[in-house]
Amino acid sequence: MSGSRKPLLLVDLLNWVHAHYYSARGSSSPSVTVVRKLVVLRDKYALERVIACGESPTGRTFRHDLVPDYKLKVAKELPEGVSEHVASAIELGRAEGIEYCHAINFEADDVIGSFASRHHGPVIIASSDGGLRQCLETGRVTILERIAESGEMEWFTADNLCSPDHDSHQPMARSGSPGPSGPPGWGISPAQCVDYLCLVGANRNGIHGAPGIGEKRATELLQQYGSFAGIVEAADTGKLTAGMAAGVKDLAPRIELVRQLVTVRRDALSAGHAWQCQLETLPGHVRALVCRCPACAGGTSVYSDVPGDENDRVIVWVKGIIAQRGWFDPMRDVAGASAV
Repeated sequence: MSGSRKPLLLVDLLNWVHAHYYSARGSSSPSVTVVRKLVVLRDKYALERVIACGESPTGRTFRHDLVPDYKLKVAKELPEGVSEHVASAIELGRAEGIEYCHAINFEADDVIGSFASRHHGPVIIASSDGGLRQCLETGRVTILERIAESGEMEWFTADNLCSPDHDSHQPMARSGSPGPSGPPGWGISPAQCVDYLCLVGANRNGIHGAPGIGEKRATELLQQYGSFAGIVEAADTGKLTAGMAAGVKDLAPRIELVRQLVTVRRDALSAGHAWQCQLETLPGHVRALVCRCPACAGGTSVYSDVPGDENDRVIVWVKGIIAQRGWFDPMRDVAGASAV
């Protein structure tokens, strides 16, 4: 990774807890295992910050408004007790200095994408969710897909994504940068990831792609025609087989909806969403003073009912509570010049 800044580690918390649900051994619970690995990563490689990113606390996101059965099957298939382990990991992590953030109406992926886009230095995303590969950037954003019990780390870079032939695991270097190679990729660029995900879909998540077009065919089409628009043009001009053309034309009228479902949002930390989740234990009238989220402020401007200098006293008081309780202060990353 380029630059002199230390990497920021963003953790897809539910993904990691779920991944360790069955692998945790003995008296070590998934939450303990996850936090232990994150602490080791932070301390061994001197990471700038570790932020565990969670799902919307309401259980619903804007994607559920678009597709009512979005991820319904996935939610039903989660092992019993995973939610409790996630809550435990949050508390254990806070005790170890690991920050936590979620955003109302957004998934953890969107929180991760928002932090990654705002951070000016190197970023490591800890997740095995293939959808996050669209966030990869050469030399800046890298994915840590897993850490084996042996300590071996499986990395995924933008170069891996472009080259499907890579098949080796490289440990993290002392600088915090991964090695040059990793597990097999998709043979496409990060900019093509959204179109790829639209084509293949994810039926378990309620996302229906192009019928009859799987991962291999989607890769071949994007390599040849560059984008979904290029693929549609190829279908219209008779360059595709009848079966592939039918699948592409089936998806074409739905492409904007599917694109919204698979695209990782970069604005989950705007409009004060992070403030609401950090201040949710405070009285409602206090949240309305400091939160830009319409759900808290009733659609009014922030601080609208606080005169003049009182604004500053409210902010100082709330930040004091955040520091006292060990909360992460999202305003560092949401507001203006102090953003990371």
